[in-house]
Amino acid sequence: MSEIVKIQHLIDGLLFLAKSDKLEIEETFEAVYLDEIITDCVEELRNYAENKSIKIEIKHLEPLTVNGNGDLLKIACLNLLKNAIPDINNTPSS
Repeated sequence: MSEIVKIQHLIDGLLFLAKSDKLEIEETFEAVYLDEIITDCVEELRNYAENKSIKIEIKHLEPLTVNGNGDLLKIACLNLLKNAIPDINNTPSS
């Protein structure tokens, strides 16, 4: 997926959140494969992490289905992973 399309999906998700209330969001819930969302997010951020000399990989991931909005879950997952990447280099060594 091109970077422009990824950014557009992010913007669409944020706009959806901004103009939606809780009931409207809950109406978009469906069974989604969280393991696939996590895998997709790791793949999308792999180059970003490598540019910071960080290798990200999934060592073990159980199949998991949850009831939710797949697009919003993906936005949340991408945000969590992307925000964690710069902090990895700042972690004190033991």
